[in-house]
Amino acid sequence: MSSKLPVLLSAVAEDAVSLFLPIGGNTVGAVTGLALEEMFRKRQEQAREILLDELRKGDKRIEDAADVDEMVSIVHRYGRAAQEGTARLNLRLMAKVIAGKAHLGNLVADEFLYYADLLSSLRREEVILAATLHRFRKKAEKQGFGLVEDAAMRQFWSDMEAELIPSVFENEKMMRATALAVGRTGLVMSGNTMDSLEYFTTSPLMDKLEALASFDEALREEGVAAGTGSHAEG
Repeated sequence: MSSKLPVLLSAVAEDAVSLFLPIGGNTVGAVTGLALEEMFRKRQEQAREILLDELRKGDKRIEDAADVDEMVSIVHRYGRAAQEGTARLNLRLMAKVIAGKAHLGNLVADEFLYYADLLSSLRREEVILAATLHRFRKKAEKQGFGLVEDAAMRQFWSDMEAELIPSVFENEKMMRATALAVGRTGLVMSGNTMDSLEYFTTSPLMDKLEALASFDEALREEGVAAGTGSHAEG
């Protein structure tokens, strides 16, 4: 790992996120301006704390000046998400993607902008649903079950219900509706078994994101309950 990397990444994170602090109050009243400045300051500090926490993990590296330029654009988008009030959980996922790309030495702003739009749009329940669905899918695959098998799919969905209802979702209809909603992002796909039973599964896009940013890990770190036996939401 380059010895200049921690300082470099920290400086980029500090400067880029700071761009979103309000400057003066010439367009709003003094009281409103101060209130907004305090709000943005808190959001900035929170975003910087989360990003630097993720960047400290593992072996992060920047190959050349071109990567530095990409990093500036990436953190600039991350800072905008913080300014707009994106939830801590979503910021954590975005920060994990940044750190994951830095670890791979593959900082590409265009790719991150796509991920940022996708991740910032997710509600807490949607993150939990996607994380749980992905975990159960991987478990089923390890056991040698295919999702087109009717019996396996019934058990798969039943196990998810047991974990998420009523701790996260009020009932099965709400869980199913959330799975359909996450489908808008491409992280979850639906299909039918050979017996015409509708099922949901996570997509190759979710696989790609999970390789950079573990949804379950983000949920644990942000103290969000993801089902029975998980930490309570903070």
